[in-house]
Amino acid sequence: MTIEDEVISRRFAQQVHCIHLKELLRGYIVDQEKLLGLLNANCDCRRYQRAVLKLFIQLIEDEKLELAEGVTEQYVELICTSSEEEEGKNVVDYKFSDDVKVSLYEDPTVIAVEGSTGHRTWEAAMALAEHVYNNRDALRGVAQFVELGAGTGLVGMLAHRLFPDSRVAATDGDAKVVSDLAQNVQLNQSSPNIATQILRWGEDQPISEQSGNQVIFCADVTYDFDLIPLLVQCLHDFCLVSKYVLLSATLRSQQTFDHFLNLCSNLNFSMSHIHTFNHHNSSFFIPPHSPDILIYKLSL
Repeated sequence: MTIEDEVISRRFAQQVHCIHLKELLRGYIVDQEKLLGLLNANCDCRRYQRAVLKLFIQLIEDEKLELAEGVTEQYVELICTSSEEEEGKNVVDYKFSDDVKVSLYEDPTVIAVEGSTGHRTWEAAMALAEHVYNNRDALRGVAQFVELGAGTGLVGMLAHRLFPDSRVAATDGDAKVVSDLAQNVQLNQSSPNIATQILRWGEDQPISEQSGNQVIFCADVTYDFDLIPLLVQCLHDFCLVSKYVLLSATLRSQQTFDHFLNLCSNLNFSMSHIHTFNHHNSSFFIPPHSPDILIYKLSL
């Protein structure tokens, strides 16, 4: 498999919007059956397959080339698919290697459901998951991982994949999100070592069964200026019984993030900026217009 094959396979698995695939698809115009094979191997969503093939066919026709029989046949079959056949939960795959994959029920096109943004995986979670995977050796021996504001649970689920003997608690403050989290745990055929629970900042006590030997994950939790004080106090309480926090923040508002850093400083956090992700250096697709994603390590 070429580097290009690996890239487009990851994009298909992640169900990246077709508008961002055009140049990659052009590279397969002369090998249409190969493209079809990669699409089918990495994505089962018929709606997504149809959108990809529609664009691919347009690109082929623009070049006045002949369509491969397999491409035509599958596209015709897909456009004849009834809406009833497409019903059911959509599964998105996040592939870290040939052996490590996390599958999640989600719709990447949805921003919010019932007022919550926790029903899709955001770029900050992908960045933190990639950082955890790339630095997994440093996390070996940790007894418990806690993910705050877990959303779909990508980071916690990855930790469970990498460290099956460690306990993982995937938490969120939204009951519907936690219910969906539990379904994602089942989807990944996880062991009893991973659990989901509601945890509301400023209300619930920190998880501390493995006091002193646990690491906290949180991704995209610094977006709301008004919630920052509750978040910082929650992180402080957790740090009292944990080794450190790994936090991933999409830098949408410098003012909001500075507010977060200032409150952390007031509570005597030790803070280090350890990595920056963007569309140039991430294995997962991050849109070119997306702000930088900062990875921080926090401790007391």
